[in-house]
Amino acid sequence: MNIEPDWVLILLQVLPFLATLIALHLILFRPMLAHLAARESAVVDVQEATRRVIARAEDAQARWDARLAEARAEGATLRARLHAEGDTRRNALLHEARTEADARVTAALAEIATARDAARDRLRATASDLAADIASTVLDRPVRGPETP
Repeated sequence: MNIEPDWVLILLQVLPFLATLIALHLILFRPMLAHLAARESAVVDVQEATRRVIARAEDAQARWDARLAEARAEGATLRARLHAEGDTRRNALLHEARTEADARVTAALAEIATARDAARDRLRATASDLAADIASTVLDRPVRGPETP
């Protein structure tokens, strides 16, 4: 039994292996690595584009939020101004109505006082005549009533 390697046999076995390895590299590995690199590059490009789109969307959202806050502030200012104008107008109308009501009450009180005085004068005159009539009936003789000025 011979333990020494046969270099020709080894060389004859290594050559087809190397030829197959080179052929696999040229036919399979290089295109596959190029495809994987292109795919990785595309993924990175899409991720970067996604980051840009997200950044633009966040900027647009921030601008929208700022405009919305500005519109809300403007609305609050307008609402406060209109509320103040409404209060001013309401107070003016209330003052006018109170003034008119006070004038009517004063006129009504004056009219009532005049009517009261007239009624009192009529009742005094009537009371004197009525007293004379009652006295005439009770005394069964004519009685003259007091002279009214």
